[in-house]
Amino acid sequence: MKYTLIIFLSFLQVLTSQTQIELNTLVKIKYEKSVQKLNVLNSNILLDCKNKKNRDQVLQEHKKWIEYRDNYMNKKYPFNERKEYGTYFNIRWYIELTRITNERIERIKKR
Repeated sequence: MKYTLIIFLSFLQVLTSQTQIELNTLVKIKYEKSVQKLNVLNSNILLDCKNKKNRDQVLQEHKKWIEYRDNYMNKKYPFNERKEYGTYFNIRWYIELTRITNERIERIKKR
């Protein structure tokens, strides 16, 4: 009876656990939703712009933010150190990207 319980609990653990690939996919999907929100927000702002100068300014700000984002991520996770995180790297990468993207969304909304 004791061994049956141990086998059952082990089997239950396997059924409820997620693989690394599933976890990576979930955080990537969450990030992609944040990017989609940011793009919709930027598109709406561009539609509201009355003149070309304002549109160019919005586009320029977005390009600068993308540069900032890329530089920030490469500084936080230098390419030569990424392998040290092992299989957990993708999760950390997308969680951080989601965080800074959501911060950008909130800053834009406050304007």
